[in-house]
Amino acid sequence: MAVIDGDGIGPEIVPQGVKALKVIAKRFKHDFNLVPAQLGYTTWKQTGHAAPPETIELCRKSDGVLLGAIGAGQWANTSENFPPGWGRRQFCRELRYTCSVRPAKVSSHTINVSPTKADRIKGTDLVVVRDRSPDWLKLTDKTPRGRLARDILEFYEDEIIPTLKFAFLLARSRKKKLCLMTQSSQFATSKLWLQVFQEMAKKHPDVELDVQAPDNCAMLLMRNPAVFDVIVTDSPAMGGMMNNLAALLMGSVGMGPGTTIGLRDGDTYTAMVQRNGLYEPIHGTASIRSGQGIVNPIGTVLAAAMLLRYSLGLEQEAQAIERGVEKALEQGYRTYDIMEPGKIKVGTNEMGEQIAAAIEAGA
Repeated sequence: MAVIDGDGIGPEIVPQGVKALKVIAKRFKHDFNLVPAQLGYTTWKQTGHAAPPETIELCRKSDGVLLGAIGAGQWANTSENFPPGWGRRQFCRELRYTCSVRPAKVSSHTINVSPTKADRIKGTDLVVVRDRSPDWLKLTDKTPRGRLARDILEFYEDEIIPTLKFAFLLARSRKKKLCLMTQSSQFATSKLWLQVFQEMAKKHPDVELDVQAPDNCAMLLMRNPAVFDVIVTDSPAMGGMMNNLAALLMGSVGMGPGTTIGLRDGDTYTAMVQRNGLYEPIHGTASIRSGQGIVNPIGTVLAAAMLLRYSLGLEQEAQAIERGVEKALEQGYRTYDIMEPGKIKVGTNEMGEQIAAAIEAGA
């Protein structure tokens, strides 16, 4: 596995995910080869490459990539040669990642941290699947009327099928409910997504289906999130919005894990995942917090659990990490972002230690 600290708080949170993996290796008698690599803005400053060729080659051959976060702390101080997200986009393009997966499960131990009422979010356990396969064609020009900007998005049918098949198979492994979030009344690409969705539904009659426009889907997510199981969207932008809203339900973006993966054909959702997927917390570099040792590492630890589940098919080991997180929360340990009266406030490293101890104890 490739291990990449990245930028900002990355060097503080990634070691906590590594701790969990090492405890799992010891407890379940695995041999995990964790290889450090460089990626991001700091790497670009040091080497001139945000995504060095040796990093891309290592990750291409790996059985999973654990990443902290990528980005510059202050974009105003960066060169135009390093626009926002450039290193990550280059990396994902090189490894042919086409789909992102973001679970959001509300813990009973932190349910009161969420800004949403506890009785509304109780039982929330959903996954947002977002297609990332197309590249927007971005055009700008000067015309007699002034400046003109144009964005063009194209989908081929064979680009849509893998993401939808993955979403159907994922839903079948869970509560058998799948919602397509799309704006089919407005966009030709969305109409094609809906057509393929309806055609594929005939092969999965056991899956309960729903179709929602983005605005209504977001409203329903805030009003009654427990009705959702798997949400799949054709829009990277709208999918990103849903990811953040779902993280809000969990109480903090520091709690949210995610993966960006390439897909291949397969009979189960794990069989469809290319082994070299990218696993990371859903938050950014949070450079304003870096170096203080206070940030929440739970999203990173849960990302390590996703790596075991999605890339390696180690379901029992993934659940052991998740139970370790729940045990640490049950014991009252909290970082600043999820702190409540009567709980034990800890920093990044101690939270990682408590989770690792819980895993080792067989939580």
